Amino acid sequence: MQSPIIRVFPHSRDEFPTADDLRTWLATALKAKGGRYLLHSLTGIGEGNTPPGSIGLFRFHDEIVGEAVVVEDVQRAKIQEPSGVGGNAVTYEGFIQFVPSSIRLYVGGLAISDLQAVVGTNLQSAQTRNVISDWSVYPAILRLAARQGFA
Repeated sequence: MQSPIIRVFPHSRDEFPTADDLRTWLATALKAKGGRYLLHSLTGIGEGNTPPGSIGLFRFHDEIVGEAVVVEDVQRAKIQEPSGVGGNAVTYEGFIQFVPSSIRLYVGGLAISDLQAVVGTNLQSAQTRNVISDWSVYPAILRLAARQGFA
């Protein structure tokens, strides 16, 4: 079995116009859905690559706005849901399950540049391929996020 990792989950302005919109969705809709996080595409993430115990970092533009603990790895499933804008159906390729009570918001956000300095990896490209395998950096990530607080 693969060891848990830290994976970055990017979000676009098409989905969430602002970082606060993403924070609100994480705190309300994702929790209300039992932590079931739908994935537009499995490219770059795939099945079996984010085991239980992994941490998902939620990215908006150039900052991390929160995190959650994975309880169930990526599952392939064709899912159609109405989008928030215009009600058109959006097709998803699968989902990953987070522990709802583990969803934690970073009040001021964590700048990608600060995260890069801690992990020593270029994270400028917002992709689910961005994985941090070195757990020794996680306390430093939390220290940076705690500077402005958690919600």
